[in-house]
Amino acid sequence: CIPSATCAGEWRTDTRLQGRGTGANEVTLQFVAKQASSPGYFGMTRHYAVESRADLGSGQWDPVASYEDITGSGQTVTVAVVPVGRRFYHLNAWLTP
Repeated sequence: CIPSATCAGEWRTDTRLQGRGTGANEVTLQFVAKQASSPGYFGMTRHYAVESRADLGSGQWDPVASYEDITGSGQTVTVAVVPVGRRFYHLNAWLTP
């Protein structure tokens, strides 16, 4: 959705990716995969991908295996990863018709 009067603000999901260390070098990430359901989103599907990279300021964001295309339906998604070295994570969201 391109921001407009019919979907102002909705294109930004305001979804937060929360993380915490769980010991043994494992990190648990969690977020709620929201469904595209506001006015102007009829027939649209929201997708999410968890991505990571080694340097916060530069480099390509790489998808985390098994979390490249999550369809939002209001579910809580939990991702357990064992980073190799220092990693930064973010959440990418997009819409499809």
